[in-house]
Amino acid sequence: MPNDASNYVIGGLGLLGATLAWLANMHWRLAQIAVKVETMWQFQLRRGIAEAVHHGMATVNSPFVITEEAKSWLDDLAVPLRQLYQKLGRHVSDTDLLIEIELRFGDEIVKKVCIPHGVDQGVCLVIALAVAKGE
Repeated sequence: MPNDASNYVIGGLGLLGATLAWLANMHWRLAQIAVKVETMWQFQLRRGIAEAVHHGMATVNSPFVITEEAKSWLDDLAVPLRQLYQKLGRHVSDTDLLIEIELRFGDEIVKKVCIPHGVDQGVCLVIALAVAKGE
C-alpha cells in the first residue's frame, strides 16, 4: 500500500511539473507575440507618417505635425476621438491608442479619410491619433 500512495504523489508532482513547464512556455510565447504585434503597429505608424508627409498632409520639421486641413477630415469624429483619449488616460501609448481607434472607428475613418483622399498606408490612423490627442 505505501508504494501505491507514493506512486500517486510522484505522479502528481510529475504532472504538476509538466503543467508548470507548459504554462511557462505559453507565457513566453504570448510575450513574443505581444512584441511582434507592437512592432507591427510601430511599423504601420511610421508608414503612415511617411505617407502623410509624401501627400502633403503633414510636415516633419520636428515635431511631426498634421495639417489643419487633414485634421478637418475627421471633424465629425473629433469629439468621440478626444473622449476616447481622455478615457484611456494621457499616459496610454500611441500604439494602444491606435489599436482602440482602429477597433472603434476604423470603418468610419476608412470611409471619411482613406478612400476620399487616396491614402492607405496608415496615414488615416496617424491623422486620427493627432485629432484624439488634440495635436
